[in-house]
Amino acid sequence: EISLLSQLSHPNIVQYYGSEM
Repeated sequence: EISLLSQLSHPNIVQYYGSEM
């Protein structure tokens, strides 16, 4: 999952993942 986050490098994605967790 980290790889995808790094590739996108978007704050929205980080927040989305954070909400999921």
